[in-house]
Amino acid sequence: VTDLVELDAYKFRVSAVNDLGVGKPNEVPGWTAPRELKVPPDLVMDALYKRMVTVMAGDQIRFYIPIKGKPVPSVTWEKEDSDLENRAEIDTTDTDTQLVIQSADRRDAGRFSLTLENDS
Repeated sequence: VTDLVELDAYKFRVSAVNDLGVGKPNEVPGWTAPRELKVPPDLVMDALYKRMVTVMAGDQIRFYIPIKGKPVPSVTWEKEDSDLENRAEIDTTDTDTQLVIQSADRRDAGRFSLTLENDS
């Protein structure tokens, strides 16, 4: 069922559909008020990122992390003693986030952190 309004009350009838046709409808008892499904934020981290990654000066640094959650989580990348907003390109969609530093130097040494938040 699509296009339902959250928290409005609905009554449903359900029918089975198979190769023999459509079955007799059955009433679902009571009223149903749909709510948005909430899912806590989660990420899928490549095993490579769970250990120390070495990058030569001048090389590109790229972290690509698939994310999920409902509502779509907000994403915050951080690195101590670094202004990532000016140093890195950060691109986030509903399904992933990516941090890219085009030319690494000593300032990029250290631990990067990623925080996902939503109101689930």
